[in-house]
Amino acid sequence: MQIINLQSSESIELTPHPTVSLLVIDAISPAMDFKALVRTLILAGCQYFMIIGHAAEDVHDALDFAIDDCDFGYCGTPTAVHNDESAEDVASFLVNAAIPGEANVRCVVGYDKEGDAVRDILGKLRLEISRNK
Repeated sequence: MQIINLQSSESIELTPHPTVSLLVIDAISPAMDFKALVRTLILAGCQYFMIIGHAAEDVHDALDFAIDDCDFGYCGTPTAVHNDESAEDVASFLVNAAIPGEANVRCVVGYDKEGDAVRDILGKLRLEISRNK
């Protein structure tokens, strides 16, 4: 599991590996560069973007536009809002089902501010990852 600062996505360096990204965003900042984030994560192997938080619908739209704008051609990278799910369900889906048939998935978690929801999800992810080892 890797945790990223959404304010400086251009400094993220990831080697290619099957990846699922969970973005926990309560407010979109003008400093967020979704195109740079998408480019970095897709080139690193991101195959699914999960979004939760108060700004999830806006982030979902911004990611879809950024994916279309990155000139990768059609890469079929899904984006989905998971606001109505428990932290345990989000963690389980991220690790076990977001990329069907892939047993060794890298989880990249990005958030705009740390709060109880983020700490809860990170705790559930650590448990889910340790169960799968």
